[in-house]
This record gives sequence, structure tokens and C-alpha cells, in this order.
Amino acid sequence: MKKTTLVLLLLLCSLTSFVVLSFAGQRVSAASNYDIQSVDHQVEVLYSGHLRISDRIRITGDLTDGFRIGFPYKYTPHVLTSVAYDSTGSLPLIPDVQLDGQTGFYAVEVSFPEEAPSVFTVVFILSNNLVNQTSTGFNVDFPVYPSCAKDVPICNVSIVLPGIPTNVTVAKEDGIVNSTNFVKSDLPAFSSSPAILSFDLPATQIQLIDIETLETEIRTGHAGEVSVSDTYRVISKSPTRIDSLELPVPINASNIAVRDQLGRPLGSTEVFNETSGIAVVNATLIIPLETSHSNSLTVEYNLPRLEPEQTTRFTLLIDLFPPMNYYFDKAIDTIIPPEGAKFSLPQTTPTESSYVITRGTFQEIVSVKTEHISYFGEPIRLENVMVVVYEYNPLWIAFRPTLLMSALAAVGFLVLFLRTRSKAKAPRRISAPKSAAGLSPDRIKVLIDSYEEKSRLTSELQSLAIKARKGKIPRRRYKVRRRTLEVRLRALNENIEELKETLRGAGGNFAALVKQLDRAEDEIEELDTKIESAKARYNRGELSLESYRTLLADYNKRKEKAETKINGILLRIREEIQ
Repeated sequence: MKKTTLVLLLLLCSLTSFVVLSFAGQRVSAASNYDIQSVDHQVEVLYSGHLRISDRIRITGDLTDGFRIGFPYKYTPHVLTSVAYDSTGSLPLIPDVQLDGQTGFYAVEVSFPEEAPSVFTVVFILSNNLVNQTSTGFNVDFPVYPSCAKDVPICNVSIVLPGIPTNVTVAKEDGIVNSTNFVKSDLPAFSSSPAILSFDLPATQIQLIDIETLETEIRTGHAGEVSVSDTYRVISKSPTRIDSLELPVPINASNIAVRDQLGRPLGSTEVFNETSGIAVVNATLIIPLETSHSNSLTVEYNLPRLEPEQTTRFTLLIDLFPPMNYYFDKAIDTIIPPEGAKFSLPQTTPTESSYVITRGTFQEIVSVKTEHISYFGEPIRLENVMVVVYEYNPLWIAFRPTLLMSALAAVGFLVLFLRTRSKAKAPRRISAPKSAAGLSPDRIKVLIDSYEEKSRLTSELQSLAIKARKGKIPRRRYKVRRRTLEVRLRALNENIEELKETLRGAGGNFAALVKQLDRAEDEIEELDTKIESAKARYNRGELSLESYRTLLADYNKRKEKAETKINGILLRIREEIQ
């Protein structure tokens, strides 16, 4: 009897395990119901010796989870950065993850906020430590095939090298090829495929260097003229001396000159590669760069003149990731307009970039810091174009001469006054009460118009979010439009704060009205926070639908009351100045 019971229990456990594993297998297959159609695996050796590996993946089926791709783990210390994108723009990417639980791989995971595209690209930048210089050329250690979690029916491999190499050899586990283009059929999942690329090429075609920083200073003149200086901090990793360096310049650059860190001019020639569309200037160093030594080089040039919009408005486009055959650790762009210029719309799209506006007495300066710079692809490049708009009145040209003449005139009048004033006792000075200086009807109108514009922009942002949530506008268009509105709203808030500060300084009733205005705006901000908190609690199931609707109705009613109060305060401010 006991034996029979034991056998029945064992059978029951086995059956339960089988059912659980079957359902788990069904869930996995349902979440991974896709196939890889092909991968275009491009390996490019940059001029600085860094490797740019681009995998263009085509899939079929439904990809509901993230997509993982990588290469053998031995290349992990050499990974500098990675990005992913499709035809609409960049995609979220998580670096350094496991390849579906397999060990021995470095992988990244690409996620898709919306439906997964059928074609997307993943780009890796690897360090130049994988490139070794020989007596006649170079050896490169690289992953010849991508490592995927599924089989790849067709893998098209292409190797891009500077110049015209000879004696090209790719030594890999599945055989040796003497070509820069070949096809691998039926690449199995979790393939680990390191290889050695050997080729002959003059040493000047690839310079093993690290560029720590690129500091770019962009100056604009009174008539829209643009002058640029790019300063490179270069460290040599080449086993031989470097006598010359190629540095990138825009295709439309003119009056190009190169100087060393002491300001001495260097001999240089301009070169344009029609195949890659990249323009460079080849600078001959006065003192060759030794191994492990560093040097600073500055390239100066002019760009086409900016054409003003509406006489006083200038727009400057800055390409933070232009086509280039290099990799930079960090870049700092500084935009210096003429004195008297006011930035009205600085906008930047890259997530790893940040800009700061420094405001002086007569001048404003924008600084942009970007890290991990190379050319990753046209969608990434288009997303990383910074738009800088500033207002400049040509009357500022006469500011310095007028200021000088005014100072001379003031000194002359002072000398004349001291000579002619009587020796009688000076009359007692009487302090006049502070008046509402600067509170002209025009400034009050600007304040009221600014609040109306702020209300309009806020409504437009809310409407834009609703359209994006319902899929009525493309995701890329929504992101660009949202950033533009947020930048304009931020500039508008700064302007409002300056006008409110003027009212506070006037004292009296004006200061009291501004205090009421601040309280009403704080109440609106607090209510917006409560609305978002209620939405989050409802989504987590902490609030019932009826309670959620009651809270929203109450918050919105109080918010409308506060907005009505703001309109009343603005009306009273306008009446005070009349």
C-alpha cells in the first residue's frame, strides 16, 4: 500500500512539473515570436584607429521584448560607447547585459517604446587598443560576426578601411578570406567569432591617437559673419613618431589655418574625400609627436555668413555629431555672439548633451558639453543638431564709441562744475521716496502678454501629449515639437520672473500684488503635482474609479479658481499703472 502511494505521488509531481514547464515554454515562445531575417555587419577602422561596428538588423514577426546583440566577452574592456536607432531616430539602449542568460558575451539590449521596427541599427565604438601597427601595415583583433540570441540566415560582412589597402587577410575560425566583403550563411545563435584582420597600408593613413577633448569656439559678428576655432588635445599611442595629422573641417569652411599649442602656424593642405564626403586638413607638425606624448592643435576657419531673419534675428545650427572618421571622448562648444545679443531659443536634442547660458553685463554666452562623439548614422546626426537663436540690434555697433564719448563728456562737465561752483555750503540732500521707476504701461503689457503666451504654450503641450498618446502624430515629430515648446516656455518664465522682480522693487501695492500672484502660481503647481499623484495611484489600483474622478474634479475646480485669481491680479496691476 505504501509503495503504491509513493508511486502515485511521484507520478503526480512529474505531471505537475511537465505542465509548468510547458506553460513556461509557451510564454517564452509567445514573448519571442520573431525571427532574424538578415544582419549587415560593418566593421570600420577609423583614422584614429578606433573601431566602429554597425549591425543593421532585419526581423520578421512580433518582437515584444527587448532585442539583444553583442560579441565575445573578451572585447568588453574596449567598449567605449554604443547607440541604437531606426528610421525615426534613436532607440533606448541598455549596455552590458547578458545575452539571454549565456556567459562569455558582452551584449546590449535595445527596447522599443512602441511597436518594434522591422529594420534597426546598433552601433558600437571600440578602442584603438585592438589595432597593432606592423612594419608594413596593421593587425586588427575584432568580432567578425555578431552574437545574437537567434540564428541568422544571412550575415553580410563588410570591412571599411582608410586609403587603399593591399594584402588583406581575415583569419577566422571558419576559414581565411582575402576580401573586405563576404557572406556568412546560417550563422547559429550565440556565435563567438573573434578574428584577426591583417592588411598593408602606409602608417600615415591610420594614426593611433586618442583625442581627449575638442574645444570649439564659435564667434558671430555684427553682420552675421562666423569664425570658428577647434582645439584638439591629442595623445599619441603610435609606436612610431607622428609627423602629421589629419583634422576634420566642415565642407563649407574657408580661410583655414592650423596652429600648434604655442600659436605657431603649421603647414597644411586641404583634402576632400568624395567617397565618404568628409573634408580634412592635413597639418605638418613642427616637432613630431612621440609615443605617449600629447599636443594641442588649433584649426581656425570661417563659415558662411548668417542671414538675419526680420533684420535682428539670427539662427545658428550646430552639428554635434557631423560625418567624421574619428572618435572624441568629450567636446565643448562655446557660442559667443556680439555684445548686446540676447539668446531667445537655445535648443538641444541629444540626451547626453547639456548647455549652459552665461549672462554678463553686455553679453551672453552658450556652452554645450557632449560626450562620446563620433558619426553613428544619419538619424542620430539629425537628432543631435543644436539650434541657437539670438536677437541682435545693429545699433549696438555704436555702443562702445557712444559710451566712450559719454564718459568724456561727463568728465568735462564734472571739471567745469567743480571750477564754477560757489564756495557756499551745499544744500542739505533730501532723499526722495522710491517710485515705480521702469513700470511703464508697455512693460505691464509685456508682463500680461507673457502670461497669455505661457497659458497658450501650456495648453499646446497638453494637447500635443494627448495626440502622441493616441498615435495621431509620429514619435519623432512629437519629441522635437515638445522640446521646442519647453525651451520657449522656459525662456518665457525667465522673462516673467524679471518683470515680477521689477514690480517687487517698486514696493507698495505692486509688491503686494506680486506676492498674491506668487501664491496663486504656487497653488497651481501644487495642484498639478496632486493630479499626477492621483493618476499614479489610480494606475497602481490604489484608488477606485469613482474616487479618482472625484479627486480630479476637485483639483481641476481649484486650479480654475487659482487661474481666475491670476487673471484678476493681472487686471489690477494694469489698473495701478494707469
